[in-house]
This record gives sequence, C-alpha cells and structure tokens, in this order.
Amino acid sequence: MRVIKAILEALFWTFAVLLVLLLGMSMGYIGICFLFLLVPLLARALHAVGRRRGASVIAYLEQAVRLNLPLPQMISAAQRSENGRLSARLERLSSKLAAGLGISSAVRQAVPELRGGPVAALESAERLGRLPHTLQRLVEQNTSRIEADSADAAFIRIYPPVMVIAIIGLVSLICVFVMPKYETIFKDFGIRLPPVTQLMLDIARDVGPILVFSVLALILLWGLAGIWRMIQPVAARLVINGITDRVLWVLPVSHGYVRDHSLAVTFDFIADALHAGQPIDHAVDEAANLHVNRVVQNRLGEFAVWLGSGTALHSAARQARMPGLVTEMLAPATSGEQVADVFEFLARYYDSRFSRTRLLLRGAVVPLTVFFFAVIVTFVALSMLMPMTALINSLSGQTAKWRL
Repeated sequence: MRVIKAILEALFWTFAVLLVLLLGMSMGYIGICFLFLLVPLLARALHAVGRRRGASVIAYLEQAVRLNLPLPQMISAAQRSENGRLSARLERLSSKLAAGLGISSAVRQAVPELRGGPVAALESAERLGRLPHTLQRLVEQNTSRIEADSADAAFIRIYPPVMVIAIIGLVSLICVFVMPKYETIFKDFGIRLPPVTQLMLDIARDVGPILVFSVLALILLWGLAGIWRMIQPVAARLVINGITDRVLWVLPVSHGYVRDHSLAVTFDFIADALHAGQPIDHAVDEAANLHVNRVVQNRLGEFAVWLGSGTALHSAARQARMPGLVTEMLAPATSGEQVADVFEFLARYYDSRFSRTRLLLRGAVVPLTVFFFAVIVTFVALSMLMPMTALINSLSGQTAKWRL
C-alpha cells in the first residue's frame, strides 16, 4: 500500500511540475521566472508556518517540564486552547506521551515539523539527563529565529531575484529592439555612441547570453528545490542543507558566521553535559548529533573518535581540526570541572562573535543590496539617456551652423 501511495504521489507531483512548466512557457520568459520564484516562496512560507507550529509545541513542553507538571495532562490542556493543525499535533502528542513514549519519540511521531535537529537534540538530552536545559535552549533558538524572520529577511529573499529578473528582461528588450535603431541613427549622422552606452552593449553582447542562461538555470533549480521541499521536506532538508552547509563553510564572510554559531551551540551543550557528570567523549559524541553546520558535525565526530581512542583532549581537538583557540584553551585543563568551565567560556566567546556578526549583517545587507541594484539601474538608465542627449546636442549644433 505504501509503494502504491508513493507511486501515485510521484505521478501527481510530476504532472504538477509539467503543468507549471507548460504554463510558464506559454507566458514567456517573465512567466517562467515568476512561476519558479513563487514556488520556493510558497514553500518557504509553508515551512515558516510549520516552524512556528513546532516552536509552540516546544514552548508548551518546556513550560510543563520547568513547572514539573504531568506532561500528558499539560499538553492536553494546551490542545484545548488551540485550534487547527496545532491542536491536532498537541492532541496526538498527548496521546503518545500517555502511552508511555519518551518525549523525543513522541515528538518524532506526533510533530513532523520538529523532525531533524530538534528531535536529535531532545534524544541527546534524554540520554544525558539534561532535558530542561535543552528545551530552554530550543525555546531561545526558536525565539531568535522568529525575530530574524522579519521584514528585512523577507526583503532579502524576494527583492534580489525580482530585480535580477527585471533588469535582465529590460536589458534584453533594450538590446534587441532599441539599441540597433540607436546604432543605425548614430551611424547615419556620423556620431559615435556615448561610452556608457557602448559599454553596456559590449557587456550585453559578451556576457549577456551566459548571464541569462545562468539566471534561468538558477531559477529552475530554485523552483525544483522548492517543489521538492513541498513533496519530501525531510529528504530535501537533509540534501539541500548538506550542500548549503559546505558552500557556506568555504565562503569568506559566511564561514565565520556559521562556524561561530555552530561552535557556540555545541560547546554549550558539551559544557552542560560535563556539568552533569558525563564523560567527555560521550558529551562530544552527543554534540555531534545537534542540528548545526555539517562540517562542524563531522569534526565533532572525529573529535569524539580521537577521544575514545585515548588521545589527550587538546591533541584530539587538534587532530579534529578544531580552531586554534579551542586547542590552546583545552591544553592546561586537567580535571572534568576545568574542562567544563573551558567549554562554557568557549561557548560564550563564540556566541558573542556570532551575535556581533549577525547584528552587522542585519544592518549592512539591506543598504548594500539596495545600493548595488541602484548602481545597475542607474547604469542602464544612463546608457539609454546619454545617446538621446548626444543626438540632441549634435542636431542643435548642425541647426545653428545652417542658420549662420
């Protein structure tokens, strides 16, 4: 039955994708671009709604654990105060908890929006006996994500692709229908095109086809990724996030951003586990299951393997290619309490670095994006206006000579 369902679902979405492609082709270049932009935006909107639904479930769980209330009754009471899908998720979660399942298993089965990182964190917290702290951290992370998902974030997701599509379409129309007539008129009058116009023509002829093909390919990939997120959200998240994590890791600015955030989260988790009396190799191995950058996850896994083989703490960190500060800070630590304090300090240090970078990016990205596209629009506008100005000046000079 599951195989038949999977086949029917695949056929349905294949038909849907073909229908979108045919509809876009009937509308031309702009139609294809905007259709494939709307699909990822719709997928992101649905993902944001699901993320907020999952954040509400985590908030109810954290409140119940913090107040030491019976979980099934607390979640059932919360379910009666909600409606829609959130109410259904809470009702199913309450029944799973009442059946005796652990929190992570109940959440995995009842709340599909939380599969992945949050469930892995809850599983590790249950094994380490640090569930209240982990739930509190998840609530704080969800709060920061909701704050980050503001109007500026929506602007960054929508404004650049729309401007790229509009500028490429406008320049293509200008180069096909307007510039040939400009060149003919200027050739008849024996006038040279202004340098800014000639530069735009050279760029459009040399780089234009490659740029148009690249943009169309990116839009197609983005649209297909959005459709994939809607069909198979878990598999799409694993593959797309894996690729994105590795790309962000090698880029200059994003490297420090994702590294600092990942190390802050994992080191805080390790420090908490060490304070609870867990062995260092066990704590690091559990931290590798957290939902952070894949490169950091892999290095934490190597760190745990080296620790399990009996390697000294700072040597294991060096072999796992941890930052130099981590290696040097761990070298003098001998007792378990000292190691926990070192990881706690490192968590605060990398969290402060991440917070500064995030504030800087929030303040700079929007103005820089607007300025970048303003320069391009100004360049295109000048390439259109300067020929008319040059032609008017030339005709005015010839009229004055004829009168004389």
